[in-house]
Amino acid sequence: LRAALREVVPVVAINNHMGSGLSEDADAIARLMLVLRRLKIPFVDSRTSPRSMLCRGARLCGVSCLSRDVFLDDPKDPHTVDYRLKEAIKVAKQRGWAIAIGHPAERTIHALKRLSVGFNRLRVVDIKSGPSPRVVGISTLLGSSSARAGTK
Repeated sequence: LRAALREVVPVVAINNHMGSGLSEDADAIARLMLVLRRLKIPFVDSRTSPRSMLCRGARLCGVSCLSRDVFLDDPKDPHTVDYRLKEAIKVAKQRGWAIAIGHPAERTIHALKRLSVGFNRLRVVDIKSGPSPRVVGISTLLGSSSARAGTK
């Protein structure tokens, strides 16, 4: 894990894109979270399993943890992406923020383009655009040259 983290500095947070087995294994979670606590790296649980114990384990180890609210693109139906993105917007309006996770598939990008009009505080962690993650504005991700990274 430490070697992998050195490859992607700066690290914003750790996420379990795959790994339902790990998310249900209390001993493995404790080992992971102790490393993250030493490195002061928060965790984002993708909730790949309905029985995930990741955030609970993180809190027990003193690691900040957030959990995905909405998975955008499963099943792979463009109408489902729209519906789920609207769900994320609803959560964000109620709570002040939301975590929506999706793949950079064409249908997801198109849904973001359609539904992002008028948003000025939407941020995306873009992990596909280079060797290290970065927080970008939605219009940056969608191709607007006038957006400033990290401010939208």
